[in-house]
Amino acid sequence: GQPNLRTPIPLDFDQRHNFKVNFDFRFNENEGPVLFDNKIFQNAGLNFTLNAGSGTPYSRQANVTNYIDAIGRPVLEGSLNGSNLPGNFRVGMRLDKDFHIKGSEDGKSFIKTLNVYFRVQNLFNTRNVLDVYRYTGSASDDGYLDTYREKFGSEADQSRIDIYTIRLLNGAGGTGLGSNPTNYSLPRRAQIGCVISF
Repeated sequence: GQPNLRTPIPLDFDQRHNFKVNFDFRFNENEGPVLFDNKIFQNAGLNFTLNAGSGTPYSRQANVTNYIDAIGRPVLEGSLNGSNLPGNFRVGMRLDKDFHIKGSEDGKSFIKTLNVYFRVQNLFNTRNVLDVYRYTGSASDDGYLDTYREKFGSEADQSRIDIYTIRLLNGAGGTGLGSNPTNYSLPRRAQIGCVISF
């Protein structure tokens, strides 16, 4: 005679929507437009990868906690994993070209392939939020200063406020991304490299 007491709770990695798109365009040997009497785009390719998805769940908390002043234990607000992080979007690009190197060694001919590439991760420099402060739901503001001002009012220590503000603005690693740089995805990165196969 009891009601259904089972409550489904999403897990931390529960992501309802996740999209992955891979676009690859390339020219094979003796293909492509002719420029200066050469097919300079033969054995070359351009690749784009797109990753997009909705945010994963997290549990909101009703009080502020931080490593300077821990105000009690975290108190759950709402249901377990009842809130969601913002969605994220990221695009990567890779441009590469193969060069065939012919030679001989010990009377045997061989062909080596040198692949030269230029790769860009996070092409549009998207500032994706990977984690948030559970009291505010913000990746850059933990809510401590507002609570501190409310608690002490005119007696609040201004030097303490200034130091904490600098910490929030500069981040733990001086990145300017908030007090925890790991709350954000990495910025745009470009790499040039080569791979030789034989």
